Amino acid sequence: SFHVTGVQTCALPIYVAYGTDEMLGWLVERDIAPHVPMRDQTQVAADGRFVRADFDYDKERDLDKERDLYVCPGVKELKMSGTVHDGTTIKYIAKRSDCRQCPLKPQCTTGRERRVSRDVNQEARDYTQALMETDAYRQSRTIDRKQIRCGPAPGYGRQRG
Repeated sequence: SFHVTGVQTCALPIYVAYGTDEMLGWLVERDIAPHVPMRDQTQVAADGRFVRADFDYDKERDLDKERDLYVCPGVKELKMSGTVHDGTTIKYIAKRSDCRQCPLKPQCTTGRERRVSRDVNQEARDYTQALMETDAYRQSRTIDRKQIRCGPAPGYGRQRG
């Protein structure tokens, strides 16, 4: 730890509630590494179906346009719906005509077209999940929380004579 104007900094336990997507976005925007356990949602799908991790996310910004889409395993585009649902989720949708004739459809969806959801703070989630693979993260998760003590720096508040 280090001392700044008599205040001692220390590690604090972070609880799962801090792993909400909005909070992760807030932390990452401020260059704070969130050592927060979180579930990897990219691997969630019905049995035998493609998961979001099987789709390539492509976001580019050119001077005249922005490209924000997913590309499916069949190399077709899923474009952003244009609506942020519940203020947190962006939906990407494939063309029905692409899905109708796709030989991979049985592995992809039972619907008329494939849809993929992405959180507005997905970049922060991806960053946090990458941190979970680091030695620093593993070490921070094994600290005995009962031994963490925070308080004033030594000598802070003492009167000097």
